[in-house]
Amino acid sequence: MKTLIHFLVVSVILIISVNVSSALNGTYTVGTGGNFPTIASAITAARNSPMTGPVIFNIKPGIYNEENVIENISGLNSVNSLTLQSESGNAADVVINGNTFVFYVRVPDIIIRNLTIGSSSTSSIQMIASIQILNNIFTNDSKLIISIGQFPPSYVIINGNTNVEGIVLNPWADYWGRFVKITNNTVTGGIGATLYDSILIENNTASVLSIFISNHIDVFKNKISGFFSISGWNSNVYNNFFYGTIPSDSSYIAISGNVIYNTFCYSSVNNVYILNNNAVFLNNLFINKSGRLAVNLPFSQPQLSDYNNFYNSGNPGLIKWHGNEFNDVSSYFNATGNDEHSNSHPVTFVSPTDLHLAGSSLGDQQLAGIPTPLVTDDIDGQPRDPYHPYKGADEYTDFPLPVELASFTSTVTGNNVNLKWTTSSEINNSGFDIEKSLLENNVSEDWVKIGSQSGNGTTNNQSSYEFIDKNLSTGKYNYRLKQIDFNGNFRYHNLAGEIVIGIPNKFSLSQNYPNPFNPKTVINYELPAAGNVSIKIFDISGKEISTLIDHSMEAGIHSAEFDGSDLSSGVYFYTLIFDGNNIDRKRMVLLK
Repeated sequence: MKTLIHFLVVSVILIISVNVSSALNGTYTVGTGGNFPTIASAITAARNSPMTGPVIFNIKPGIYNEENVIENISGLNSVNSLTLQSESGNAADVVINGNTFVFYVRVPDIIIRNLTIGSSSTSSIQMIASIQILNNIFTNDSKLIISIGQFPPSYVIINGNTNVEGIVLNPWADYWGRFVKITNNTVTGGIGATLYDSILIENNTASVLSIFISNHIDVFKNKISGFFSISGWNSNVYNNFFYGTIPSDSSYIAISGNVIYNTFCYSSVNNVYILNNNAVFLNNLFINKSGRLAVNLPFSQPQLSDYNNFYNSGNPGLIKWHGNEFNDVSSYFNATGNDEHSNSHPVTFVSPTDLHLAGSSLGDQQLAGIPTPLVTDDIDGQPRDPYHPYKGADEYTDFPLPVELASFTSTVTGNNVNLKWTTSSEINNSGFDIEKSLLENNVSEDWVKIGSQSGNGTTNNQSSYEFIDKNLSTGKYNYRLKQIDFNGNFRYHNLAGEIVIGIPNKFSLSQNYPNPFNPKTVINYELPAAGNVSIKIFDISGKEISTLIDHSMEAGIHSAEFDGSDLSSGVYFYTLIFDGNNIDRKRMVLLK
């Protein structure tokens, strides 16, 4: 990383030169037989002649051994731009050797496209309105770093370049309002950016990723083979592969935002740090092949973390929180309330450098996550399964998880419960056991098998099932399905909420469903007698957000719907007060 920082002053870009007195506007050719014989002569013309419109220099095939400087271009206004590109559109046709610089150019857009940058090529980018570096090839001997510093452009687009040694954007002060897109590049070294207002890092391959103190950071579908650090506000980290061996300092994430469907797989004593409590962690794989910590939360914990997989080959010290080490996920959940549905399970990848799922992990139900509308595809752009997506960055569409349960609902008629469920597809499905548990003092008693239904083996068609549990006594019940494969593997699907038969015998407030929700959720509650009911919503600071109900109600089972369309993602609380004495409070999570 120090080597990368060393190059902060240097910057990438090729350039041009020209020698003409007439105004420039339109498309010109550069090279033997063109409007300008060399890049230097073209750039001289741009410097000495006023530009009255956008100018494009199409460079003919050849090798150009020149040193060029773009600066002090005259006649520029809000619509003019300067483009340097290969005439054929093939980057291999134009090779530019020599030092090139771009600085102090007040032009709305400079575009460098479809060129090959050869030996001894370095550039400095300063004081331009915007820069686009698109689909260029950097040869092995160019040792070139794209570096933008001191006075950065208003926006920067670096896309589709190959064999770049490094990309560093590090202004000397915070430049909010500057926008950066670094996408689809192959970088032999690292990518770094600091103090920007909006940063998109997507579909790059690099050995280091360091995004520091920035706002609106989106890190999507990258493959990072070493150290990473991401810190900022209003950020999202989706569908990335992070792997290799972390050096002396552990990698970390310190953002407010969402960290969803990532695969972290390292072989070192160091681990992934989570340093911010305003983030949501869902459907990630945290693997440490060295047997040490899978994740470390030294100062706080995420506002929501669930459906993750933490694994360190079954060794002690799986998760560390506030200095306390936990050997399993259930102990961590009991201490923090997070990761209720997370687990610790081995994962097989194609190779140490290719974290696509392979072998026994294909179809492994232990790797099933929870669907979220925030992310609908994987690192390769494959669509996520809408019901049972895989955890981690890879969704294996050719080997879906065995049974995709599309719905599981219930209706109560008198003292009978009618259960209905549908599957969108099935693989090797022997059938379902229907199980029931009586709730005593809000604690579920032993589960009892009350029936079974045969499955449809393997099918891509939707299948529907139904079961009626008759003549129930007054009380509250939970139901679940035990889906069983022909090879004996099984998985449970729980019915959301509990079933109540008869008038409730005591005051009760249920957990909202769904939870997390976006934007609506339902709150169920039970009243053993008529009385005044108040339901209010509060944010995490205790400020009242909304009053859902505040009036007298009859005894029975009731529901209230809460709409969080106007609220931001976060943790909220709802409180039920019955007859002034009975009070209950629960937490819910809005995830947009």
